[in-house]
Amino acid sequence: MGLYRAGFEVIGIDIEPQPHYPFEFHQADAFKYPLEGFNAYWASPVCKGGSIASSCRPGLKEKYTEQITPIRQRLLKTGKPYIIENVKGYRHLLQNPIMLCGTMFGLKVIRHRYFECSFSVNTLLPPCACKGAAGYTAASDGFSSFANGAKLISVAGHNFSVEDAKVAMRIDWMNQGELSQAIPPIMAEFLGKYMMQAVMKEKPKPLTKDEFETLLKRAAQPRPKEQQPSPDSREQRTSESSPADDCSEILPIETADLKE
Repeated sequence: MGLYRAGFEVIGIDIEPQPHYPFEFHQADAFKYPLEGFNAYWASPVCKGGSIASSCRPGLKEKYTEQITPIRQRLLKTGKPYIIENVKGYRHLLQNPIMLCGTMFGLKVIRHRYFECSFSVNTLLPPCACKGAAGYTAASDGFSSFANGAKLISVAGHNFSVEDAKVAMRIDWMNQGELSQAIPPIMAEFLGKYMMQAVMKEKPKPLTKDEFETLLKRAAQPRPKEQQPSPDSREQRTSESSPADDCSEILPIETADLKE
């Protein structure tokens, strides 16, 4: 959704069915799906081996092979702009990653994600605001919800309120499992604006104060009923991709055409 709002028409690819995906979708392996004809790519390799759970569940880290390196090699061959997204545990595998948190955009959610971008992102962001008492999620007390006293929602695992998570992340079309894997669309929209500059071969320029404030206002509003992009209106494409692991599991590849 964030890439769509940034001006792209989006196509998603995942090795598993994604019945709630709001755009054109293809069930396929990201390591095998043809990437020709797209203008940019967003990759979300499987992150379970780098997750917090992997440090307390024996064998989990070994079960999931890291996929950032091979997916980068595939994306570099396209010669097009790309973003690779992952969790803190894999940030050492990302090249010069940018960390984004939901609180940087005024969202009531703790969601730290790291992004390797093949292009410049030079907006000075507000600091993360999820430390101390202001970042209390109530997850340590068994269930993250506003009714349980949370200041922010921790959208991880299964111990969070789905309705509160939908509000906090501004995502109203996902179930619990999907929310736990997602990033707030505002993050993708923010980065997508810079990726659009790279696609159009424009000189990188930071978002103006007004442009960033518009992003913040959109993040604070309920999602409008937006029309799904028509496959027949595509001119240029960008792709969001993530690779399959040894268990043939894959996160979505999204491919997006530029909207007229």
